[in-house]
Amino acid sequence: MTTFDQTPDDPDSFGYKVSWFAVKTFDSAAVLDAIGAEGATPANWESGLGAVHYHSAPRDPERWIFVSPSVSGWVLAVSTYLPHPDTVETKYETGRRFDQLFSRLMKRFDVSSISAAIGSAISLHGRAP
Repeated sequence: MTTFDQTPDDPDSFGYKVSWFAVKTFDSAAVLDAIGAEGATPANWESGLGAVHYHSAPRDPERWIFVSPSVSGWVLAVSTYLPHPDTVETKYETGRRFDQLFSRLMKRFDVSSISAAIGSAISLHGRAP
């Protein structure tokens, strides 16, 4: 069973083999709602990202997403299971799922305030991309 530490800590790099969204907002709960995440449990960076990486095996039935507290006005959603537009993956409906997720975020937030990438780290000096 995954346990979460709620002791505040500093932002940390995501590592590699993750996808992420950055949303220009101070409201993490609004990002969770827009993504459609249910049963959220508060977690700090270390334990939240730890759960994302621990449950990254393709056959793992648990799929985790970490939604950060605001970092300089950006909330980051990180997971190994976030859909992304990729020509190889579109035949597996991943591109369609990305469009649906991005559409939900756009309904809640201004399109210019959303970044999406397949990336490996947040950014320098705590600023989101």
